[in-house]
Amino acid sequence: MGRDSTSQEPYTLAIAHGVEAALQVLVGKPMARAGRAASLAWFQFGEIRTHVTKRSPKAKAGEYALHAECLWRLLGPDGVITAMSDVHYTAGPEPEYDYDGDKTNAIGSSRFDERIRRIRPLEKARALVVERVTVDAGFGLSVELARGYRIEVAPADTTDEEQWRFFRPWSDDHHLVVSACGMEVGGE
Repeated sequence: MGRDSTSQEPYTLAIAHGVEAALQVLVGKPMARAGRAASLAWFQFGEIRTHVTKRSPKAKAGEYALHAECLWRLLGPDGVITAMSDVHYTAGPEPEYDYDGDKTNAIGSSRFDERIRRIRPLEKARALVVERVTVDAGFGLSVELARGYRIEVAPADTTDEEQWRFFRPWSDDHHLVVSACGMEVGGE
């Protein structure tokens, strides 16, 4: 992306509005699944589709995906359900920070894995429908869901490194890749 976020170019807000416009396709679609790959959080929306991949003849994914490698949290009507750092804490009644990842790398072993299960019934019932999507001038994202749920994503630094991306899994469509400095459209 090649820009420093401290140079407040006049088109930054226009770019944020463009990013927001691209994500409007989510409005009316349910959040179908949420999970993680190591410390990357992923949220999928729309109909679940089955695809053939190198790893699985029956891989499943939603129509759209949001991947966050920055600050993020999932909130419910009673507060935070899970957030970025939960992937580094062990599951259980007395979570411990796992400095080297030995105890939390396996799916199901982290506080995130434990807490994300709380929304599984709502995912299965397709009850978490996207009601509103907004992107602010700093490329923070808010996905408001039905029943008082919300996903918040915010760049964690001021560089042009990827913070989050939006795309259609197993599609030839380009990915919308966002940093604190703006966005670019690219491949995988």
